[in-house]
Amino acid sequence: MPGCKRKEIMHSEYRDAAVSMVSLRILLVAFCVLCCGNGQDTPGAASIEGNSNVVAGDDVTLTCSADYLGNPEGIYKWKKPNGRTQDGENLNIENVNVNEDEGDYECYVENDVAQGTSATHTLTVNIVPGVEQDLESEKSVVNTDDSFSISCAFRAKPAASVAWKRDDDSALPSDIFSSTLINEVGDGKFTITTSTVTWNSESDSTERRGQGGKMLCEADNGIRDPVKSNTMDLTIQYAPYGLTIAPGSSSVELNEGDTLPDRVCSANCEPSCSFTWHFNSEDGDVVENSDTLSMQNVQRGKHGSYFCKASNEIHPSAHDNFALIVNYGPEIQEFKTTPQDGSIIESNSTTFSCSVDTRPGTSIRLTGPQGLSESVEAGNELEHTINNIGCIHSGTYTCTSNNPKTRIDVDKTIDIKVKCSPSMQTVIPEDRIHSVTEGASADFFVEALSNPTPDFQWKRTFNNGTTVNLPSEDSGNKSNLTISNIKIKDFGYYTVSAQNIIGQWEDVEFELRALGIPFRVDESFLQFCSLLDKPHPPTDMSCEATAKSLTLSWTPGWHGGPPQTFTITYSTDGFEKTILDIPDSPDSSRISYKLTEGISTEKSYSVEIFAINSQGSSEVISLDPITTPAFPSFKVKSITIEGDQALIKWTLDKDLVDRVLVRTVGITKNENFVETNVTDFDNDPVVVGLPSASSFILDFSVYKRDDLLISQSNVQHLIAIGDDSTDLGMIIGVVAGLLALIALCVVVFFVTQKFRKPKSRQSTLAFRSFADHVFSERNDAELGPNQ
Repeated sequence: MPGCKRKEIMHSEYRDAAVSMVSLRILLVAFCVLCCGNGQDTPGAASIEGNSNVVAGDDVTLTCSADYLGNPEGIYKWKKPNGRTQDGENLNIENVNVNEDEGDYECYVENDVAQGTSATHTLTVNIVPGVEQDLESEKSVVNTDDSFSISCAFRAKPAASVAWKRDDDSALPSDIFSSTLINEVGDGKFTITTSTVTWNSESDSTERRGQGGKMLCEADNGIRDPVKSNTMDLTIQYAPYGLTIAPGSSSVELNEGDTLPDRVCSANCEPSCSFTWHFNSEDGDVVENSDTLSMQNVQRGKHGSYFCKASNEIHPSAHDNFALIVNYGPEIQEFKTTPQDGSIIESNSTTFSCSVDTRPGTSIRLTGPQGLSESVEAGNELEHTINNIGCIHSGTYTCTSNNPKTRIDVDKTIDIKVKCSPSMQTVIPEDRIHSVTEGASADFFVEALSNPTPDFQWKRTFNNGTTVNLPSEDSGNKSNLTISNIKIKDFGYYTVSAQNIIGQWEDVEFELRALGIPFRVDESFLQFCSLLDKPHPPTDMSCEATAKSLTLSWTPGWHGGPPQTFTITYSTDGFEKTILDIPDSPDSSRISYKLTEGISTEKSYSVEIFAINSQGSSEVISLDPITTPAFPSFKVKSITIEGDQALIKWTLDKDLVDRVLVRTVGITKNENFVETNVTDFDNDPVVVGLPSASSFILDFSVYKRDDLLISQSNVQHLIAIGDDSTDLGMIIGVVAGLLALIALCVVVFFVTQKFRKPKSRQSTLAFRSFADHVFSERNDAELGPNQ
């Protein structure tokens, strides 16, 4: 049957495969016999044990071992990074050096037959930080010198981190000092790390004072203990400040002949200050060239101010002072006016003179009406002139002189009466405004200063400039106007005038207002509203549309009294939405509101807005139909990499876009990225920065205002790092060719040895043992029908 015949063919194929497998095993046995018959074989693979990371100056031992030394027994051989060789199982390296000893060490076993498989061990030599640039022992800087900087540098492998510290191991204050770190490659294998300390840009000269002291920089690269630089004693120089005089009183009073207690001056200075005492000003005569002022048997001529000045080579100097008062006397010799009383008329000038026999330390004081109080300290005469004198200056004037130390008080008085025209003394209400309701009453009252007594005249004034005289109640220098059962026509302005034989005052204006709610119509007019009202509609409406939103802006109208809110209704085909209770701006500034729900591209929208309060709503304001634009077109045409920049060419609807955010991300390290906001679309190509990576993903986000319109992610561009390249195909071809050549040689060798007999009993036994092993596995070579 056809099925049976096919089965027999398959069994035949299985038998042929089994025969071929047996033949192959016979060839392998022959190869073993040949090798054993010669008694020589290749050493086994080598392996290396020992430290991989060491510190320069250490001693290192690398040990090579192999699972089989070969026959004849081979010897261990080493190849060093510098190309030199050495025999022996152990490789001892004393006083390890970076330049000489770092690199790859190769070990293998070699005998007369061949070289065994080698092993490679990479030895990395690290170096503890060494001071490359040390600190000076001392340095001085002025606290206002913004060019201040100090640096230290360390040579290390791997690179070291550098920290600045005080000599007590505390960190330098970061609000005063700022440090920067620069790494440079030195001699190929080392890194020179330079750390520079400057002022913190946010610190000021005042904060820098007193922040000096001993400091150093410490380098640490994780190799052994951290290394410290030389300790620098930094002196921060500054001008004197905080000057004080002890005891701290601002004045000292003495009687003539007394001794002044020592006054000691001190200040904060760097470098130290010199002190001088000056009389009556900071640059006055020098009375003492030390920090202490001493005076015995003080005389009246010593009265005055004493200034202590602290100076060093840094400007400016500092100073403080105290007053020395020497008391004696007094006696009033003369007190008079010019002109004399009875001839003093308003608008003229009158001079008061009071002379006293006293100096210094006694005060002379003139007091009088209207709170007049004029005084002279440490003087013998007081003279005071009142220009443009008036009725308010009539009354009693007193000249007083007293000396609390001598316990002598003297005074003298004169009375004057100024002839004057009327002037306002009292007005009720003070703001000259009455706010009342219809039917009420109001009183306006004035009191004048006048010599002799004035005549008063009240008037009602109208907007057209006409006036009507009104009766009033007058008594001496006082006048009162009463308005009863007030009607709307009574609201407005009133004036009062007064005159005597000397002159008259200008009309004084009063206002009668309707009581209500004030609101400002403009900068010059304040309106009173007797009733609450609906709000006014919003003004200056505008709208900006994107493919995803509408942004409305408007200026609120007058709120009508109560608080107002705004309502927006917008619609398009098949859609309508109303937004309620949009709050008013607190200062009547413009309001912006963004609409997003139901907004889509290339549609026309109708928008209405009105204001509403507790009294009702304003007129509805409708905007012209607003059409949203389409999504902008955006396409990346090309990306060219040049160094650390990407040059991008794209096509873009510029009128529909504000900015494009380009985000470049390393493929292997997503946290390594650079973002660039592109707003100038006239550049072609657009230049953006790249992170440090060999390949990138570029994301593009296209915005209008704050709306994300287009997003393109995972745009890739690969960059080959380095100039050396290896032809992988060539390497694979060479390796494959070598393997084929070796296989051909083995087959030829087996064929030539096929009929040769073993040369010795040892080789025969080895062959038999190998053959038994091969044929004991013969079942493995039989292929089942299903294989």
